[in-house]
Amino acid sequence: GSVASSSHCQAMREALSKADLRTSDLSYVELHGPATTEGDIEEFRAFSEFFGSIDSVLHVGTMTSVLGNVEVGYGLLGLLKVVYA
Repeated sequence: GSVASSSHCQAMREALSKADLRTSDLSYVELHGPATTEGDIEEFRAFSEFFGSIDSVLHVGTMTSVLGNVEVGYGLLGLLKVVYA
């Protein structure tokens, strides 16, 4: 993977560690979806590298596909989407 993918994977490892979770504990992941060709490819590459070997169903979403690139408020929008799902 690329440096960006490695950084994404490291951030995901740290987040799961701090939350005392494993990838198999997750059923949904909200991606940032930067809405740029390079950014989307890098994010999906990191996602695939990190979660590619789990044996359970993992649902994936992104607010960008619904609202476009609104930058401010992604965290809140992602949280609301998960709560209402």
